[in-house]
Amino acid sequence: MYLRSESKFNIFDAAMGLLAAVILESVTTLIWLQITHSKLSTINGPLSVGQEISGFIGLWLGFIGSPYLESRIRGSKNFIRDIGLSVKWQYDVVVGLIAGVACQFILVNALYFPFELISKTLKHSLSQPAQNLTAASGATGFYFEIFLVVVIAPIAEEIFFRGFLLRALMDSLKNRTKYYAGISIVVSGLTFGLVHGELLQFPALALFGMVLAFIAFRTNRIGTTIFAHMGFNAVAAVMLIRAR
Repeated sequence: MYLRSESKFNIFDAAMGLLAAVILESVTTLIWLQITHSKLSTINGPLSVGQEISGFIGLWLGFIGSPYLESRIRGSKNFIRDIGLSVKWQYDVVVGLIAGVACQFILVNALYFPFELISKTLKHSLSQPAQNLTAASGATGFYFEIFLVVVIAPIAEEIFFRGFLLRALMDSLKNRTKYYAGISIVVSGLTFGLVHGELLQFPALALFGMVLAFIAFRTNRIGTTIFAHMGFNAVAAVMLIRAR
């Protein structure tokens, strides 16, 4: 069984935590723009380094802050234990990184390969959001953003999506249906894909989110999923560096 802690997470609180993270992302971005007297970048254009990082800060504050508050209110008050944030270094680093890299090269490529045979521009379109992410960066800003995406983003996102949301779904459904684990894995994966806000990349991100949720379910921890997420993002980062 996945849940072996004193936590009793609430799906409504998880939804409010996600909403708070999205709002905080906008608030910290607006604060940055106000302080620097900068203009908001266009939706489809490259974001400035400051705008991108300020948005990350707000989003990640919500991703980490909301499960922390939930642990204090409905859990054991031991944040680390309540979200399963433990790492078995030799196992998690090796297995996690291999799983993440494999998902990029096997799962994602298999998913889009049939469509790439039809559309010659699909591969470029799939990489466009990542290119926009760092397009306005100088050398220092570019590598700093790469560090954030490869190291910090996986930690914050795993804490929320697999440490909090997945557990909240399971807590809410386990007394209602025997299929609570499968439903929770699918819903958390779909939510993970939707939050990234990229229609073309949604199928791959949602499927990857389900893989991560299954790993968390089987291990009762998010240590492996953190490194799998890092490996997945690292492959995309290496491709960006090679194309720069």
